[in-house]
Amino acid sequence: MRYKPKFQNKANKFGLIMSVARDSIVAHGYRATSIANVASNAGMSKAGIYHYFSSKQDIFLEILNREGRSLLDFVDDNAEKYAGAPSNFISSANKSYKHGVFIFNVAAEMGGSSTPEEQAVEVQLKRIQSKLKDFPDNTLTLWMGASIMNQYGMSFDSKKLTLEQQNEVLSNES
Repeated sequence: MRYKPKFQNKANKFGLIMSVARDSIVAHGYRATSIANVASNAGMSKAGIYHYFSSKQDIFLEILNREGRSLLDFVDDNAEKYAGAPSNFISSANKSYKHGVFIFNVAAEMGGSSTPEEQAVEVQLKRIQSKLKDFPDNTLTLWMGASIMNQYGMSFDSKKLTLEQQNEVLSNES
């Protein structure tokens, strides 16, 4: 989808680039997203993108940091409320993140920890996991699976799945 820039100031162009890049990464994956694609969809030139970011990696890391802060805030605001009820926590999270959680989508795509991008994803996931210390160990994994399924319009009821089935769902998504 091509965006028509409505704003000329730097903050709005920066936000437009971030939004277009995020949408492209979620829709097509990190590896398939290019600066040329982001520029075209943002109604800008590649040089215009490079005015704000030095690389696709820089855009990705900025999105990841912003999304990570948002997720940590969500966990901080809701972990105590749903302590002892991980499925209710996950349901609440899916309602808040209707189109899936960016970090979970890219984690499913990347899977390793050899590139700076993959390492940054791992750091964010560890931060989130540490905030979920009062939940069962598999809560983050279930949340990731539920988020990915939610993005594709599928319902995910962790109460009806055995742990083995939950892990199968997650492995099929990556």
